[in-house]
Amino acid sequence: MKLLLVVAGLCLSCVGYSQRLGINTSNPSEALDVNGSINLNGTIKANGVAGTSGQVLTSTADGMSWATLAGQYKRFIQYFSNADAAGSFVFTVPTGVYEVFIELWGAGGGGSNGGGGASGHYRAVWAPVTPGLSINISTGAAGKGALVGGLIGNRSATIGQSSSVSIASNQFIALGGNAAIGSDPGQATAPVYIVPPSTYSTFTLPGEAGQDGAITTLYFPTSSVTDYNSLFNGGEGGASYQFAGQQGKGGQYYRYNIGIPTNTVFKDATSAAGFGCGGGGILSATAPGSQRAAGNGSPGMVIVRW
Repeated sequence: MKLLLVVAGLCLSCVGYSQRLGINTSNPSEALDVNGSINLNGTIKANGVAGTSGQVLTSTADGMSWATLAGQYKRFIQYFSNADAAGSFVFTVPTGVYEVFIELWGAGGGGSNGGGGASGHYRAVWAPVTPGLSINISTGAAGKGALVGGLIGNRSATIGQSSSVSIASNQFIALGGNAAIGSDPGQATAPVYIVPPSTYSTFTLPGEAGQDGAITTLYFPTSSVTDYNSLFNGGEGGASYQFAGQQGKGGQYYRYNIGIPTNTVFKDATSAAGFGCGGGGILSATAPGSQRAAGNGSPGMVIVRW
């Protein structure tokens, strides 16, 4: 009889502690409670997922999940489109990612008769995210350079379009660069600043204004004051952040004012390379019936890093 009571007591003890396992503790407070060091030879899984190389286990308030350490940003994807059209994309946050770093460049403006186009703004955003979240991305189309002179009609320069990202209900914009207007270069635009949520960090670098064109006149000292040469320089476009030197270059040509004025093109204006840069300008004195094109800006771009 005593033996049966002992066995019954042991069974009741096993049932009472069947939901908790204690190692080096007689009163476990969790399903597994270890009092001491652990030597693991194998894999830890969180919700059945082992994670990927370089990830760490982080708390999700009501559990654990694998995550990439913030600030490392070992992976990235670049979004841009044809210079003639805006681009629309969607980035889906990968498993285990809880923060992204996003860079945006607005498109550059087109050059015109004399001045270069301005570059687009640059914007950086650090944002908290959750796996599976969709981030909507728009990249701006490049501004067109002006067409000057000729018999088929002129075309005014156009501004560069803005680039943007939408994260949940928050939108972040990098403005496009202004176009050169007439003989005036594209002016830098002031950034539009909207206070982001406290969990976000962001800053903006304004675009750079285009340069003005210039005319250098060279008189012949032994000739009439009506005999001279002129060197026409179209202004350069503005350079964008991280793309210095890739803005469009201004066109150049000579005018020979000896007898009947004649023009000789020395160098055409160029379109911008890179992303977000302004196009080069020209000056409009051309031979009758001819037409010259100012440089186009370069398109906007968005880079997502995680």
